[in-house]
Parts: sequence; structure tokens; C-alpha cells
Amino acid sequence: MAEKVNNNLQSPQMDKPVDIDQPGVDSVAEDISKFKSTVKKLTDTINQKTKPVAEKVQQGIAERAPAAIKEKIGQKPKLSWIKYLFIPIFIIFILVIIYRVLQDSPGNGEQTNVQEPTGVIEPTPTIEPVGPSRQSVYVNDPEIQRLQDELDVINNEMFSVPLRDSSLNPPVLDFNVSF
Repeated sequence: MAEKVNNNLQSPQMDKPVDIDQPGVDSVAEDISKFKSTVKKLTDTINQKTKPVAEKVQQGIAERAPAAIKEKIGQKPKLSWIKYLFIPIFIIFILVIIYRVLQDSPGNGEQTNVQEPTGVIEPTPTIEPVGPSRQSVYVNDPEIQRLQDELDVINNEMFSVPLRDSSLNPPVLDFNVSF
């Protein structure tokens, strides 16, 4: 059985020990004791209600067990359709693993796919030079040349304009705010 735990604590105000099981001393201890009593009542109630049912079940098992065991002794075990499905899949899986292991391992003088470094640096491929191409029919067109000249003028104007303007500064946002 469980031993009685000493629930006496030394009080900081007094030299006498205080029993925490006394009501009003410690609310947590009170809650724990209420919880323990509630659980004890519940388990007692459950045990009272389930004990007759458990005894009946045990008697029924004891009466039927010998006959059921005698029936099962002479029979072959029944394999369900799941076992018939998983056995071939398992065998195929094992065969695939064995095949992969044998395929990757060198045997009987076969060469592996690993190339040994020879120390010779092979040249990298280069792009083939492109030959002269035909010029467009619009190369000497006066309309296209006029558009090209206008684009050059716009481009020069765009890059000649100073983008930094020192007169445009952001406003100062340092305010003295006091409450």
C-alpha cells in the first residue's frame, strides 16, 4: 500500500509546522485533494459496474476456449488476399534489389563506368566563327537613316541632362514632439 506522505511544511512566520491538508491553508493542495477524491469515486464506480461483466466474459472464454482450440489444431492457416498480394510484390522487390547490386558491382573482368584520370587536359569546345551575313535591304534607306539620326540626338540629350539636382532635397522630418 502507499505510505502516508508527510505534508507538513515549515511556516516562515512561525516555528510550528503547518499542515497543508488543512482547509484554507493552500488552495492548490485543496484542489489536488478534491481531484484525488473525485478520481477515486469514479474508479470505484467503474470497477463496480464492470466487474460483473468482466467475470461473465472470463467464464464464457473459459467455457468456449477448449472447443475453439480443438477446431483450429487440425486446420491449415488461412491466408487472406492481402498475403497473396504482398508475397509476390515482396519477391519482386527483393529480385530488383539483387539485380541492382549485381549490375553495379564489377565482376568477371567487366569494366566499371568510372573513368580514371589520365592527367591529360582535353581542350574545351569553341564556338565556330560566324561568316559574313547578308545586309538588310533597309540599310541604305533614307527613312531609316533619318530615324537613326533622330534616335542618336535623343540619346545624346538624355545622357547630357544632369539627373542630380542639389536644389531638390527631402524635407526635414526631425520634429520635437513632447507629451
